[in-house]
Amino acid sequence: MHIKTANGRLQTMINKISFHTVITIISCFIIAALVYYAGSKYGPGITFDSINYVYAGHSLAEKGELLRPFQTPFIEWPPLYPLLIAMVSYVPGSILTNLFYFQILIAALTVALSCSLARKMIRNNILFVIACLSLAFSTPLILVNHFIWSESFFSILVVLQLQLFICYLQKPSWQLYMLLVISGLLLCVQRQVGAFFVAGGACILCIYPSSIPFSKKLIISLCYALLAAVLPLLLWWIRNYQLRGLLMNDYRDTLFLTSFFSHLGIYHDIVTSWLLPDELPIWLRVLLLYGLLFFLAFIYVYYRKSITHQPVVAVLSILFWSYFVLLFLISFIVTEQIDDRKLAPIYVPGMLLLFSLVDVYSRNKQPGRTHWVIYICLLWTIYPVTRALYNVHAWHQTAMPAELPQPVEESFKDNLRFY
Repeated sequence: MHIKTANGRLQTMINKISFHTVITIISCFIIAALVYYAGSKYGPGITFDSINYVYAGHSLAEKGELLRPFQTPFIEWPPLYPLLIAMVSYVPGSILTNLFYFQILIAALTVALSCSLARKMIRNNILFVIACLSLAFSTPLILVNHFIWSESFFSILVVLQLQLFICYLQKPSWQLYMLLVISGLLLCVQRQVGAFFVAGGACILCIYPSSIPFSKKLIISLCYALLAAVLPLLLWWIRNYQLRGLLMNDYRDTLFLTSFFSHLGIYHDIVTSWLLPDELPIWLRVLLLYGLLFFLAFIYVYYRKSITHQPVVAVLSILFWSYFVLLFLISFIVTEQIDDRKLAPIYVPGMLLLFSLVDVYSRNKQPGRTHWVIYICLLWTIYPVTRALYNVHAWHQTAMPAELPQPVEESFKDNLRFY
């Protein structure tokens, strides 16, 4: 009797595990395995920024203050990521080894949250699988989780804010609003460019939900921007000025000197690399990119009334473009290298937006049947899979530099050993 009861409960649990749950679990396992393999031989990637982050976290745990190597105040980036590193440093073992596993966990959670969003937005099972594969084999997400960079945790915060905005639009409440404020604040104390997402979020709160009067929505929006971005960043900049006489890094001598169109070409090169191989001529990749954007705009305009999750599409679009456009404008000020690392936080919104609109098109053109555009998307998955595998193998074979990119005291070097 007990065996039959146990078997019955097990069968009930198996039946409750849906197709979408299985695909989500597989996707999480894939990206976790890829990040693990990339660093399993020599450890996670280390750059100049990584050393500063790890040292700041270590000094916060040991001395209670944020410092760079050789005891200079840490003002380069906001304090959340060093705080996380400080918490990780309490785990026995090398900080670098602990961070390696911490980044794997963050990568898996990012994909889990992203797949749960895809489940809400994409009805076609084949497209859902394609969207999950594009996330699991995402070179930008694997990149920022292989290296010790703050963009890893920043990316999961972006996905979390997407989830909260969708919940808020479906059923507004003060509890969800406060969670939105907290998530926006975390974005800003993780990276200062989190203010770009807060700006987009403020625009969303001015538009949605339609049941709230505009005057009230305007007040809600302004309070969100003030509490999530303005106040925390002001406090951080005041602290920096008191310690070093600077609000942040001194960028006065690092003005971007390339032309507008050359700068725009860099962004085109990165975004098109998400969709098409680098071996194709840039003019062809740009042409196909704008063709895709035109196609998506057509879907939204032509099938607008049939988009049941229209506010969700608006949230994805506003957050994607607010970050992209503002980052593009601000990057003229500094000579920061624009690459997959900087644009990784909008990879998930971009892919979700793409496949949700393709899903709308296929359902309206051929209801109940698999549209040809889905087969094209299925064939396309070969590219992100092969790109991710190629890069992961390259990182797996790349040893840490013999000389650290940032000089540190001898007593600290043990923390940078990978076991």
